[in-house]
Amino acid sequence: SQYFVTLKATRVSQFDGNRSSYTFQLSNVSFDTNFSASRFQFDPPDDAKLNESDSFDLTSYDSLSTLANATSVAVPEPVVPERYSLITADRIDGATFDAVQMRYRDGTSSIIVTKTTEQSYSNTSKGEPIRIAGESARFRSTGVQSVIVWECYGYIYTVIGDVQKETLVEVATSVACT
Repeated sequence: SQYFVTLKATRVSQFDGNRSSYTFQLSNVSFDTNFSASRFQFDPPDDAKLNESDSFDLTSYDSLSTLANATSVAVPEPVVPERYSLITADRIDGATFDAVQMRYRDGTSSIIVTKTTEQSYSNTSKGEPIRIAGESARFRSTGVQSVIVWECYGYIYTVIGDVQKETLVEVATSVACT
């Protein structure tokens, strides 16, 4: 039998010029195919409430113009540092929302720009208050990645990246309320 399980992986991150990596490796792994199906049976309590998340379809394109032709959402054209290249431009069609997302990489870091009608996508009330093109926005950092989030004309915008705050502000300002 073949099992497709990751037994060793390494992740490298860079933030503010500091590079870090971690590796995890599993050992003494055995596979028991004799599990009873009842082991994975879900028996919720009678008073449990089921939270159903919206499903969505994601379609990726290789250019902003191709994405723009495939969606009714006005696609922002972020100005990112020259060393970054567009990796994918995504259209996300949900049951109750629509979104576009652009992913950029420079080899070691990434910048992701999202525009969505999904109001629960990101909290617009937490973080350091800042202004993006005249709009109220919030900046938050986990130490590894940072995010700027703002709301404009019924859309939630986010710019996420493992780059300096100033770079995120410049990218967010170029997006504004497009």
